[in-house]
Amino acid sequence: IVDDDKNTCIALASILREEGFTVDMCHDAQRALALLGEASYDVLLTDFVMPGMNGMELVRAAKELQGSLRCVVMSGRRTRDRAPELVAWIDKPVDVDQLISQIKA
Repeated sequence: IVDDDKNTCIALASILREEGFTVDMCHDAQRALALLGEASYDVLLTDFVMPGMNGMELVRAAKELQGSLRCVVMSGRRTRDRAPELVAWIDKPVDVDQLISQIKA
């Protein structure tokens, strides 16, 4: 999970761990890329609006590191028209059932 809002990270991590997922979290794209360079991940869940590198920029860089990575972008803004087809979108506030469904997909 990558979100500059620490409370969002903690809440989402708690929910996903209760569902049985192993979760790492960080609060900026640069740290996320460092983690992706160190270990293999199945899913990247990221906020769209973050300081420095936004969620779509992170997705592009993450895909270069791990091409099969499933990416889910969370946003409260209408930005989907700029998303590649391989990215799943979740509106904020996050619907937990939709989130879990996207991650399991």
